[in-house]
Amino acid sequence: MSIFGNMFGWLKPLGGFLKKAIGFVEKYVTDETIELAVGWVKVAEHTITDNDARREFVIKMLVGRGIPEHLARLAVELAVGIYKKEVEDTPKV
Repeated sequence: MSIFGNMFGWLKPLGGFLKKAIGFVEKYVTDETIELAVGWVKVAEHTITDNDARREFVIKMLVGRGIPEHLARLAVELAVGIYKKEVEDTPKV
């Protein structure tokens, strides 16, 4: 085996792990999940004043739908980014 095979042999198992991880995320963090999270972010924005409490509220709503908590947290961060972009793009009257 060459010196490069020895040095970079660990990349193949890492690639397999990343492929499985991405597949797992794609299974749960779908467009439907993100849309649901954006909807709950909008509700939380009008009913809860603290940002951390808003996030936890939306996470609880998603976990209640069967989404694992770590993926719910990812979905919430994506939803918050989408919501902020929507707010920025809304014309001010």
